[in-house]
Amino acid sequence: MANHKSALKRIKSNDAKRVRNKYQHKTTRNAVRNLKATTDKAKKLGYVENLFGRKSHIKDINAKNFMLRSFAERQAINAPIQGTASELIKIAMLEIHRRLMQKEFLKS
Repeated sequence: MANHKSALKRIKSNDAKRVRNKYQHKTTRNAVRNLKATTDKAKKLGYVENLFGRKSHIKDINAKNFMLRSFAERQAINAPIQGTASELIKIAMLEIHRRLMQKEFLKS
């Protein structure tokens, strides 16, 4: 702990800000690149996939109407995240049920 605190004291405020800003810029740039790749894929294929391969069709992704297209782009970004979360919850619930059945906490 003492080594950690002494190391922190040696870092100048400007250096810390520079490192933080560089990290934020890099991660923001990567996030923007991934979001664009997701919407581009949706525009090309008409759907996006979650990490388990389940497809979500995005209806108005190529609409001429700006409002419809913008909403569809937000859907294209959100669907893989929310879909993956949903799949993980389903897997967890099935595993919990299986373990409870093994221990005879639940009887069918």
